[in-house]
Amino acid sequence: RLAEEARRAAGALELEARRAEELGVRLDAVAPAQQELQRKHDAAVEQLQGLEGEKHRTSVQKDELLAALSTEQEAVELARRSKEQAKRAIEEAGPTQLSAGDVLISVAFRGVPQPLELMPWDTNLEAVVTKWLTATQRSIRLQPSVVRYLTHLEETAEAFPVRVEASLLDVHEEFAL
Repeated sequence: RLAEEARRAAGALELEARRAEELGVRLDAVAPAQQELQRKHDAAVEQLQGLEGEKHRTSVQKDELLAALSTEQEAVELARRSKEQAKRAIEEAGPTQLSAGDVLISVAFRGVPQPLELMPWDTNLEAVVTKWLTATQRSIRLQPSVVRYLTHLEETAEAFPVRVEASLLDVHEEFAL
């Protein structure tokens, strides 16, 4: 009977040994797949951590942009109110009267230190322009185009005094014969 039990135990042991060997083979077959899954898992965790950092940086940047936008909107609103107040002040002040000593038209030409000024009593534009060209040491050949430019300013002005800045070259090119 003991021999019978020993044989059964030996058979069971052999069966378990074969089973253990089969499980070892299966484990060896599954190990590379498990390692690949672990590598993918680690890469996914690393990517998620990177995305969390990027999300945080983006959130901070969004908050900074919203704060800047709010500041700009406040500045625009302040400028709008200031412009409205200035406009109301001008309307309340009414039109100003020109006196005989006021300049009717003043043209500041870029690169020329002295502006060309037309006074209310100046009726001879050619003489005024010639005198200015001589005083500023500019070519007298510019006289006809500058006279036409002054005439244009006088005819198109909605209100006086007129104060403009211009380029002598541009005026000459546009108003030359």
